[in-house]
Amino acid sequence: MLGNLPEATQEAIFALTEQKSLDDVVNELAIPEAEGGYGITISRTALATWAKEMRTAQFIGRLRQGRERVQQAADELHAEAPASYDPVIVEAVKEFTLDLLASGDVDAKSVSALLKGLIADKKYSLEVEKLEIEKRKISLLEKKAAQFDEAAKVVEDDSLSPEQRLAKIREGLRL
Repeated sequence: MLGNLPEATQEAIFALTEQKSLDDVVNELAIPEAEGGYGITISRTALATWAKEMRTAQFIGRLRQGRERVQQAADELHAEAPASYDPVIVEAVKEFTLDLLASGDVDAKSVSALLKGLIADKKYSLEVEKLEIEKRKISLLEKKAAQFDEAAKVVEDDSLSPEQRLAKIREGLRL
């Protein structure tokens, strides 16, 4: 009976069941429409069954939204740096997150924030790795530049024979 009412009316009645006892809601629903009520006669048992169905539907809706957020966050996680994330680990995190959401111990926003934190942490780690690689590249380039500077000095040294210059250049460049 209540399931046939407009959605806004159902939501208002459901809100009443969350705020008041079932007996109070049954009495409030029975108030005629002319007096500002709903004019609905319903048993306490029928109201309790309907409210339980509404809670279940809301929970399933939240779970679906959570699943979508988790899937979106997992997709973002994988898209951010596909080479740096093991797909098996991404899938395991996703499954753990969905289990966590299903348990009701945490809400979807918290899980989404957690996954975004993991993404940010991974991005930071990747940036640190990139900086270390760049430092190593610069160090290698500086060593090569020093070797070439030495070779240039050897080439300009007129006191050495061509064979000696070649030997010193090979030694300096480690060819």
